[in-house]
Amino acid sequence: MLIINDVTLQASDSQDVASIELDLSVQNTGDKGIMNQAAFFRLIGSEGDIFGKQYNSSDTFYGTIDAHQSRRGAISFKTPKAAASTLRLLYRPEVATETAIVPLNVG
Repeated sequence: MLIINDVTLQASDSQDVASIELDLSVQNTGDKGIMNQAAFFRLIGSEGDIFGKQYNSSDTFYGTIDAHQSRRGAISFKTPKAAASTLRLLYRPEVATETAIVPLNVG
């Protein structure tokens, strides 16, 4: 289960770049451990652009999540500022049928 706890627009070094920080929780509701990797998370802009490079991610967010456990952490993406208001989170874990695209309310 993927939970988006918060989405914030952070100050950036450049006027044309937005830094989007996601506070996420991944909960394992199964009886076996699951993987949680950086490659599972991407942002998609309204024109279909995909932003995958993450910055300043929580060190302990990624890794195996044991059965019936959860992990919470923050990941940040840099995107063009013009795309920041229409972003969606693409979550594509190791099990393809659990892929989700979630609209983000960036504020």
